[in-house]
Parts: sequence; structure tokens; C-alpha cells
Amino acid sequence: TPADSLLWGRLMALRLTDNWGTELLRARLAERLPPERVAALWPEDPPDAPVSIEANGAASRRDVRSAEAAGPPFLPGGPFLGEILGSGADGSNAWAISGRLTASGKPILANDPHLGHSLPNHWYLARLDAPGLTLAGATAPGVPFLILGHNGRLAWGLTTTHGDASDLYLERLADGRPDHHLAPEGPQPFAVRTETIGVRWGADRSLTVRATRHGPVVSDLHAGAFLPPGHVLALAHTGLSEGNINAAALHAAGRATDLAQFREAIRLLRAPQQNVFMADSAGAIAIDMPALIPIRRSGQGLYPAEGWTGAQDWTGFVPFPMRPHAADPARGWIVNANNRLVSDAYPHFIAQYWPEPYRAMRITESLAATGGHRPEDSARLQQDALSLGAAAALEALLRAEPHSGRAARTIERLRAWDRRMDRNRPEPLIYAAWMREAMRTVYADELGPVFPDWWSDRPLLLQRTVAQDPSWCDDVTTPEPETCPQRLGEALEAALDRLERDHGPDPSRWRWGDAHQARFDHMLFGRIPYLRDLLRLRIASDGGNFTVNRGGFAIGREEAPFEQIHGPGFRAVYDLADLDRSLFIQSVGQSGNPFSPHFSDLLPLWRDGLYVRLAPPERPAHLLRLEPAETRP
Repeated sequence: TPADSLLWGRLMALRLTDNWGTELLRARLAERLPPERVAALWPEDPPDAPVSIEANGAASRRDVRSAEAAGPPFLPGGPFLGEILGSGADGSNAWAISGRLTASGKPILANDPHLGHSLPNHWYLARLDAPGLTLAGATAPGVPFLILGHNGRLAWGLTTTHGDASDLYLERLADGRPDHHLAPEGPQPFAVRTETIGVRWGADRSLTVRATRHGPVVSDLHAGAFLPPGHVLALAHTGLSEGNINAAALHAAGRATDLAQFREAIRLLRAPQQNVFMADSAGAIAIDMPALIPIRRSGQGLYPAEGWTGAQDWTGFVPFPMRPHAADPARGWIVNANNRLVSDAYPHFIAQYWPEPYRAMRITESLAATGGHRPEDSARLQQDALSLGAAAALEALLRAEPHSGRAARTIERLRAWDRRMDRNRPEPLIYAAWMREAMRTVYADELGPVFPDWWSDRPLLLQRTVAQDPSWCDDVTTPEPETCPQRLGEALEAALDRLERDHGPDPSRWRWGDAHQARFDHMLFGRIPYLRDLLRLRIASDGGNFTVNRGGFAIGREEAPFEQIHGPGFRAVYDLADLDRSLFIQSVGQSGNPFSPHFSDLLPLWRDGLYVRLAPPERPAHLLRLEPAETRP
């Protein structure tokens, strides 16, 4: 139904804006650590990290940091994270190159959005030809518009901004009136509605949804949520805002004839926050962040706020003309890989913290070293498996004191490693296993029971810890002080023990691809015993969490911590000299039917860096022709 198609955009907005889970995580950490220690767990970018858009104006991002420096207004007494929160792993790469730096003299645009792996894929390759209209690229099943692609005149791509576009509010119930909550103007009734969920072969289920002026009460979704007595948690989220007309934006974008018309179309986007890359055949390149940017009365949404005071309420949104935008920069390219979008000079708050900048650094240094850029160069860059994150982490790890001969040999092996996450090499596996144990060894004692929810691959933090704040390395559960070299040596021994258990005693026979396999579980059959295992797809793959060729894995998982569960489900390189020569690939196949020849036929091409074209075929294998039954006035 139309409602189903429209709901897709709402769900993607919720999925791609998940910082509200981090607010809860910080609040739980603040039960154990002082605010400055909590803040240290999310280090700021290094000074030389790339910024996608340079802006002029009065600096304000740091001006409001002190508003929440004292920590959260309340401390939840138990875990709330769980099935209602997202994974926080979504990301993307995109770059646009001016024609003055390309071999053809026309721009090149490359884009690969990253999501959790899915079978069938989130993305569906399509080319549509109609009188006066050509569209080619990726759509999503159930969405009647092109989401990523070109229209014969211009091309566009997306990366997730990772802006702070959602906040949690602790709402206090009115004394003696549990159907009311407090607001600055006094007690207010909850808005209440009932949602009925139809269940096949079972009774319908009803869900009562309560909402405050900030948004729906999400703590009602989690029976085990522990909050201070007489309180609930409500979610403010741009993806739940009124007037969400993303469908109209996509419809108009596909018909734009130049970048001016395209920008008018995307100004209709509300959520999620996405950086929109554009290039046209006239030679222009540009980037916009058109979605809603909340303006807060105070604070930055680092912790759940007191909803009854109004002190940290949203007071509106940044006007569209003041949202981030850049066109035809002097350096000749625009890059974003979920890194910091704007500099401190940008006059509005978007986010305090951004994903680590290593992919953007690698893309930028590669573009700077390439002259006469061709589409094939961008395709190779999308396959790049050099990890600058591993290079940063190894600055810390290689300071370890070896506790055995095997550890000393391992350190020398990693010292000589080229930092490429090559599926055919042992070094990426050794590094990833050591990094996993190092994060646990250094931080688990301070973080206690919160550590499993925080545990992830954080090379910038480890580098900063060893170089600037080694107190983290001391084990707080023992009376003797420990040093970072000592603790990192312990972590290496633990990593080698596990690797020998799982992969045998000979490190020369270990392979990253044995543990790092892209896994695709079927959306439907993956929930059915036997069929689940029979139809699961796996393939050994290159890359890691910080390579341009993103091979995301979750080191906090006890089982299969290096399995690739996240990555570029779609890649495209658009050649504005001839858009029919643009390159495309998606990760598995076009069909979700296991009996179809197109169920998984693209998987080896995707893994090995091969592409297809969506040009008009001379002899199409399959052609669907749609003709109106009658002419309507």
C-alpha cells in the first residue's frame, strides 16, 4: 500500500539516527565514572582530520559543551539498551571530483552506502526508460522512486551525516495523576492511541502508545527498563516530525534537469540526516545536508534531559538556506565518509562527536595523489583495504611488552605488515584479535557491567590512551599499578591463545578470510530452522571497520566477533562524461527467491570488485514493458 512505501522512509530515519542509544549508554557509564572520564571515551578528531565542508561564521559548537559537563540529570539504575535500540553501525562513502581533475574533463561521482547485510538486499538495481525520462541506479523494494543514481543529466549519492537529530527526555509523572506528566506550564495528559498488530494463525496484539510533547514514550516498549520511580522516557526524533514529505523529494529529484532544480527538490527532505552528493554533465559538483537540524534551548543531547523543565527543549530547526552546503570547491573534490561534516566555524550545532575519520583520510590522500582521474580509479578506491585505523591502533599496540617468544615474533610480524586487511593474509586476523583483547583488558575493569554494550573497535581511543592517559591501563581491581605495555602484552597472549584454539598452532596458515566472511541471512527463511542454515550465504572478504572497502564486524560478540555483518550493499561510480558508462554493483542478487538464478549471482562480483552497467541493452534478457490502457486527459 502507499502507507507501506512511505513507512520505509520513516524506518530508515529511525535506523540511521540512533544517538539516543548513546545517550543512555553515557548515562549508565556516569554511574561508575566522573564526567571527564566518560567524555574521554569519545575522543575528538585529530587536528589533521578532514572536514567535508569548510564554513565561515561564529564558532558555536564548543560554546555549549559546558551545559552538560556535569553529567546527566539522572542516573538510570539498570540497563535499558537492548532490542529497541539500533546497532549504530550504519555508514557510507562518497566523493565527487571536478572535471578539471579527471581524464574526460567531466565530473566523477562515487558512492557506496553501508548497512547491515541482508538477503535479499536492501537495494535493487533498476533502469527505467520512459518518454523524456531515464533513471538508473538503486531503489528499495516497495519504494516507487529511485533513491540513488542518475537521470541522464545528473547523478547523486548519499552518506549518513551522523548528526544528533534525536533526544531522550525523562518525563516526570504528576503526583497522584499517572495519566499526566509535568511540563513547564503544569500537568499535561499523555496523548494515547492503540495500535493493533494483526497476527496470522493467532490472536491480534494491541499496543497502547503514549506520547508527550517531546514524542512517544519508548520506555513502555521495554518491560525491564529501570527508571526513577514516577518517570518515563520519551523520544524526540526528526524522523517522527510532522510534514515528512521525503517521497515528494525523491519524485522531484529524479526529474531535475540541473543542480538548481535538484537542490529545490531535496529541500523537501526532513529525515534522516543525509549528506547529498551531486554532479551534473555541465561540470558542477556539490554537497548538501538538507534534512532537519534541531535547535536546542541549551545542551547538546549528550544525556537524557529533564523533560518537565523545558531547559533543553527543541525550539525549532535551522532554516534550509543555513544548512551545510558547498559547491565546486577550489581543491577540486568533495569527500565524506561519515567524518566531520563541518568545521567549528559552522554556526549551528550538528553533532559533538563523529565517527572516526580514517576512511575519509584514506580517500582524501588517494584523490590528492591521483591525476587524470578515471571512473576505474574510483572503482579501485572503493575496493581499497588499507586500514589507517589499524595504523593508529598499532602505534599503541606495538609498545607492548612481549610475555613470550611467540608474542615477540608476532610483534615483529605486525611491525612489518602493510596495514591492508587482505583476506588471504594472517596479519589482519592477528591484529583484529589483539585489538579485541586490548579493548577488554584496558577498559573493562573501569566500565564494569556496562562494558559489553560499549565494547567496540576504537583505535583513536586506544592510541590516545597509551600516548596521553595511561591511567586507563591500570587494573583497578588489583592493588599493584599496571602499565600500558604490560597490559597490552597480556592482551596479546590472550589473543594468541584464542587464535591457536580456533585456527591451529601455525600462524603462517591463519587467514583473515577464514574468520572475516560476509554473512547474509534470508529475511524470511532465516527465521525457519534448517532453511536458515541451508540458505545462508557466506563469502570470505577483505576490509575492516576502517577501510574504504568497509567490512564491518562487531568485536564485542563472543561468537564470530570478526564475521562481516555490515558493509557496502551497493556501489556506484557515475561518469558524467557518459552516464550510460556508469558502474554499479549490489551485494547478493536481484531476487530473494532461492530458486532464481539471480538469487546470489552478484555476490562474487561484489566481493572481487567487479561491476555491471545499466545501459540500454541491445538484446535484453528480460524486458517489462508498461503501456497505459487508455489515454487520460
